[in-house]
Amino acid sequence: HAEGGFYAGRCLFWGKGTELDAVRARQLFAQCFAVLLGEAEGGRSGAQVCVGLCYYWGWAVDGDLEVAAQWFARAATQGNADGQFELGLCYYNGLGVPQNRQLAAELWAKAAAQDHTDATWRLGLCYRDGNGVERDPQMAVTLLSRAHELGHEHALRALALLRARAPGLAVRYDIVGEGPWRARLEALVAQDKDVASYVTFVGNAPPRFFLTLDQQFYRTNLARGQTGLSVAFDLPTQT
Repeated sequence: HAEGGFYAGRCLFWGKGTELDAVRARQLFAQCFAVLLGEAEGGRSGAQVCVGLCYYWGWAVDGDLEVAAQWFARAATQGNADGQFELGLCYYNGLGVPQNRQLAAELWAKAAAQDHTDATWRLGLCYRDGNGVERDPQMAVTLLSRAHELGHEHALRALALLRARAPGLAVRYDIVGEGPWRARLEALVAQDKDVASYVTFVGNAPPRFFLTLDQQFYRTNLARGQTGLSVAFDLPTQT
């Protein structure tokens, strides 16, 4: 399967889940590209994303950001979440298309609605920093929390730092469990007294649990005078 070969090559190229082997990765890209291009021209959205990535990174073809964006747009138009995410990156950074961060956020919102992990993460950062959307720390909490649920490796750190950027956000973070993330977060907290004031490490807890806050829930509790909301994270145990 051409798409399978492409994604195996991408894992080899970046060393994700396997040893880094750029030479073998490029061989796989070269073997898959002609088939992927045919499928992409035939309207297969997954293949369109793969072809776009080949043009974006210069895998099996000469790099061309404008052509890459065109392929991502074709996939995004079909509702492909990967295509929406990649096209959003192009618009956010002005790569192959004019920079338009509002459009980037709109594309990531569509992908996030399909539980696309990276799009959810990126959109959370947009709401945190006010890039392409009106700054909304609580929405940032909602999205970054969901990104954590979906397995994004940087979501916990972003949440731990969010309160420092939004002093009025009444959310505490209880870090539950053991594992490599705990050591990293403990080191982070030790370096920042502001972060330490609202992050608590509470040891192991048998059940996995996670509370995702949304704006309406937050505002309802705020109206009742209940501002001390808490978000609990169960740390992954794998390295």
